[in-house]
Amino acid sequence: MPHLLAELRRRRVVHTAIWYAGFAVAFVQAADIFLPSFGAPREFVRLLVISAVFGLPIALVLSWCFDVAPAAGHQATRWQQLSTAAAVMIVSVVAAVAVWRHTPDEPIEPLHATSFTAEPAHIAVLTFDVVGGGSELEEFADNLHARLIDGLNGASQSTVSSSQRMRAVSRPAILPYARAGVPLDSLRRMFGVGTVLDGTVEQVADAVRVRVRLIDTETGDQLATRSAQGSAADEVVLLDEVADSVLHLIREALGPIVRERAQRLETRKPEAYRHFVLATQRVSEFDVAFEQDGEAAAQMLMAADSCFAQAARIDPRWIEPPIQRSRLARRQLMLAAATRSKQERAILDRSLANAQRAFAIAPENYRAFEVRGDARSLLVQYGLLSGVQRERATTDAKHDLHTALVDNPTPAFALRALSELSAAQERYDDAIAYGERAYAADPYLEQMRVTVFRLYEYSLALGKDTDAARWCAEGRRRFVDHIFDDCRLSLAAWADGYPITPDSAWLLAEAELASYPAPLRSRLQPRLYALLAAILARDHQTDSARVLLKSARALDPGIGMLRDAVGVYSLLGERDSAVAMLRAYLAVEPADSLTLRRMPPFRRILGPAPTQRTSIR
Repeated sequence: MPHLLAELRRRRVVHTAIWYAGFAVAFVQAADIFLPSFGAPREFVRLLVISAVFGLPIALVLSWCFDVAPAAGHQATRWQQLSTAAAVMIVSVVAAVAVWRHTPDEPIEPLHATSFTAEPAHIAVLTFDVVGGGSELEEFADNLHARLIDGLNGASQSTVSSSQRMRAVSRPAILPYARAGVPLDSLRRMFGVGTVLDGTVEQVADAVRVRVRLIDTETGDQLATRSAQGSAADEVVLLDEVADSVLHLIREALGPIVRERAQRLETRKPEAYRHFVLATQRVSEFDVAFEQDGEAAAQMLMAADSCFAQAARIDPRWIEPPIQRSRLARRQLMLAAATRSKQERAILDRSLANAQRAFAIAPENYRAFEVRGDARSLLVQYGLLSGVQRERATTDAKHDLHTALVDNPTPAFALRALSELSAAQERYDDAIAYGERAYAADPYLEQMRVTVFRLYEYSLALGKDTDAARWCAEGRRRFVDHIFDDCRLSLAAWADGYPITPDSAWLLAEAELASYPAPLRSRLQPRLYALLAAILARDHQTDSARVLLKSARALDPGIGMLRDAVGVYSLLGERDSAVAMLRAYLAVEPADSLTLRRMPPFRRILGPAPTQRTSIR
């Protein structure tokens, strides 16, 4: 041991270690200070630290072997010194890169994050401040507070244990802290809530106005603000109206917040998440552009798909980018219909391929089953398969979608897809049963608009006109969307006793036509003319009905107009013309001979379809 220590001093190994450590610390400190100002990622500084640590033992070993500063007469050459330094640098960098690639990245933490995290779907509803009014308004505010807590807790499936399941702190638990000015951080730690809801109840003339705010308990940021107003002589009716409206607004606002938080925590690559956010922005821009400019809308979809693909390349273990690429198929199909391009099969093949990529990442994830089942279901619905292929795709789609319901905190998407698949098989009772389940199991109302419209369509196909009118009214009450003007026109045309005047029908048709992008208007106008002709026929304006139907057939001589013409001629009492149109239709679409009774225009000629017993529990 004394000989070893003497030899270390002679070869100046200790001297080398001291100088190396000092230089490494100074270099890393300088890099940590100056590199971020040049845009270098934080990972680069970590790589330098690992390189410095691995370089120290290598430098000491080479210092011993090459005698960097030995006794006189054995001085190392300049080449030996340079080669020693180069070897230290190369070996340490290679070792550092190997370790760095196998070191897990730190997850992306939200701003002001602490060691305790709370989910945004877990909510504390504070009592409302009362502005104006008296004891009656205070009682109304207390009742509203209780109704909102009950409504939020009832909006999610209680059987599913998940951070995405919405739940609110019970009223007895929150009341002692609801008005005491308890800090947000204390509420977050005490109840595990990620979101606080507070607001005001105000008397405005003979109405009541409610304003609510959603606040992030981690940052204190205001996430969303909504207001609702009601006016009724009956206090119970007013409470029902305002509570339902506020609940709808809260659930709708919470959905994107919960989804964004879940997506953010799934990836450990900040750059991947940045591309993902850009992609979602392009998707939202498509929804606006589609109504105005088809070419711009196509570019938005291409940009969104490209950004999702880039996010997947940066973080190949993240399941969300391929899932969102698969879900783009529905918007791509909308665009293909608007531009009359025959790309449905290619679009759905790409959707299925992206769903399979999601399976390769997480074979047990319910979202992978959802998107694969949806892609297979759309292949069936669009008639792109036949024979054995269609039957197999139907069976596989059902299996995927049923599997996606297991431990799924937001099952409305899978249930809606099952509803549409059942309708494609002419099983409308099953379609309605699945749709009603989707309606009840949609905590953030993400599928609600389409689900309600489908329930209207399927009820009308079964001849359940009262139910169809109820779902149409539900859609008008909840959503500002012209598809629920369209349902009023169809009900007025084909259902008995639906109250609407021809003048009102004209206004609805004009408003609906104006709401669609220009490429779709020429395709929609003939159908609207046929519906208006049917409404005129019901109003005994037979000459006007014939003129309008003739204009519709001139605009669209296709089979779709033959189908609508059957209904109009039957309403005009011209059975021979209706039968002639029916034969012409069947000559083009003979496969529809077994399903015509499901189509409202054919009811008066063929009678209602037989009822079907549902198989859904």
